[in-house]
Amino acid sequence: LKHIHVISDPEKELYHLYGVESSIIKRMSTLFSSKYASHLKAVKELGLQVNKEEKDFDQNLIPADFLIDASQQLEAVHYGKNLTDRMDEELIVNFAEAEEPTLSR
Repeated sequence: LKHIHVISDPEKELYHLYGVESSIIKRMSTLFSSKYASHLKAVKELGLQVNKEEKDFDQNLIPADFLIDASQQLEAVHYGKNLTDRMDEELIVNFAEAEEPTLSR
């Protein structure tokens, strides 16, 4: 695999630019997701904590993943159906194995 960069967006600038939504309905649908229990278990095992006291914390913010090529064009976009729905790992690996990927979101 070639190196790709993962860009964090703590200020949510890219989320706002690409119109990523907050949705209480999608957040509630997470409870019925097949990935929900395994997600909670992994978070607990890793000892991760969410700081809900942060001023910009949005517990309804839906995940979004973007694959951006070397010329900064969107190659793939995935907007989550719920809080545990992320871009398919195989799509990310295929992108990383391509000739010219430089950025991944």
